[in-house]
Amino acid sequence: MRRTNKVVPLYRQGDVYFIPAPATSGQRKPNSSFVLAEGEVTGHKHQVALEDRSGCGLYSIGDQMFLSVTESGGVRIHHEEHKELTLPPGGYEVRIQREYTPEEIRNVVD
Repeated sequence: MRRTNKVVPLYRQGDVYFIPAPATSGQRKPNSSFVLAEGEVTGHKHQVALEDRSGCGLYSIGDQMFLSVTESGGVRIHHEEHKELTLPPGGYEVRIQREYTPEEIRNVVD
């Protein structure tokens, strides 16, 4: 049996990760705000650029968030304090970076 080492691209903007993931079955709950994460300290948001929202869908299945990019040129992710990120077409699981402390494992506070 031959093994192949396929590199899967991982995209990141600040504390938000976009992990390529196939479409997931289950009860989808649409998110029409297109906000991926809000900063608890600054109030800034990681969000799909207003002009690109028709080229994607954001939804949750349980406590997981997914972004489906259908626009051939990709979509831009905007945040006031980070460089703009362009995601190519495909499906992505959206995850928030977590940190460990002796008291708990928690999301990173932006």
